[in-house]
Amino acid sequence: MEKKSPMDLGAVQDTIFFEHDVKADAVLVLDALIHFFGKKYVKAAITSNTEERLRFDWRLKDIPTVALNTTERELVEWRFKAFFIKKNNNLVVRSISAGETNVSRRGVCEKY
Repeated sequence: MEKKSPMDLGAVQDTIFFEHDVKADAVLVLDALIHFFGKKYVKAAITSNTEERLRFDWRLKDIPTVALNTTERELVEWRFKAFFIKKNNNLVVRSISAGETNVSRRGVCEKY
């Protein structure tokens, strides 16, 4: 998924790869952030799956950050929610992490 509309910067990456395994009812997610922290992929939890859309959520835990205006490091959790609209291959991804308020990006998915 490549973002098509530039919105606020945040944890949502420009390119996100995901695979919906219908038989296993699972979604695997990979982006630059996940790869940077040494993971091959993150397994997302499917929270709803209808004819119209697929919603899945994932988390990245223990992400090292530096608190604003200090040099103190802390580990935070970043949470992501994705809504895949099946009829037009649109994807909306929202992230909430330390110091952020619900950052959202939208794009059109391409099949590989």
